[in-house]
Amino acid sequence: MTIIKFPHRWQNGNCRIDIYEDGTKYRTWPDGAEPQPRYPESLDLLITKMCTIGCSFCYMNAQPNGAHADLDWLKFSLAKLPAGVELALGGGDPLAYPQLEELLKWCRNRGLICNITIRNCGDNLAPVYELQKRNLVQGVGISGWDNYFDRNYAGKKPRNVVYHYIMGIDNPLDVVDDVHYLTRLYSDNYHSQLPGILILGYKHTGRAANTQPNIDLWHYWWPRIANNGSMKIAFDNLAIDQLDLPYWFKSHDKYAQYQARYMGADGEFTMYVNGVDRTYAVNSVSDEMPFDELNIADAFTSLQRDQRGLL
Repeated sequence: MTIIKFPHRWQNGNCRIDIYEDGTKYRTWPDGAEPQPRYPESLDLLITKMCTIGCSFCYMNAQPNGAHADLDWLKFSLAKLPAGVELALGGGDPLAYPQLEELLKWCRNRGLICNITIRNCGDNLAPVYELQKRNLVQGVGISGWDNYFDRNYAGKKPRNVVYHYIMGIDNPLDVVDDVHYLTRLYSDNYHSQLPGILILGYKHTGRAANTQPNIDLWHYWWPRIANNGSMKIAFDNLAIDQLDLPYWFKSHDKYAQYQARYMGADGEFTMYVNGVDRTYAVNSVSDEMPFDELNIADAFTSLQRDQRGLL
């Protein structure tokens, strides 16, 4: 049994990884060398395609009768990962996974850090915070935020929360209002760390392929959201590409700041694992490859080799 304590340091190839309780991560490697990770630092892990919400912008076309990942296969695939690797459990609705608690306990006992991504709908926040109180879940990603959270969870002191906003679906003006509201909410009721904000790019697959998002407003408003002065903001690589953030930072003479904070391209230190179909990929919208007899550590090595071959 390897239950980690924060801050946690681990060695990944020639990279030293320091990760803190709030999710802050530092990665260093020898001067003059290129980073050569042996394992993915974090992986996007699909554990179910079941979801009853039916969002029109669901990139994976999740269904009420969607299939689940096999638990024994997940354990086999994850078994060679070292303590400190982060798992972003998602779906579908990961709370619909019938063996979720067993999976979380198994991961915790191996030192794997489990985060979970849910949509704020109905009463699905309560079980997540119960799992968090029992140290089975470390971080919580919430999309579809609304005042339901305020009415029902004041005083619960949730921790390590990140609110997700999808460009083309969520209005950036609403994000500006949410930043001010959430800052007051956490300061007045929770007396705990402020949540973070993650801006996600729009994925043109599944049911989302039939929607034409308008992200023009985001080009204007994202710097104002980022300069809110209180909440941390991050972007996935798809949002970085769709907003062309490197160009913005170069044109404002801030490219060194961007380079210092950029955590790498998809597939460089991360990977996507579709546990339902037993496939893996650079990310959730790239071509997926079958695992066959590989575990995740070996699949990451194969992915790295393929990536280097493309460069």
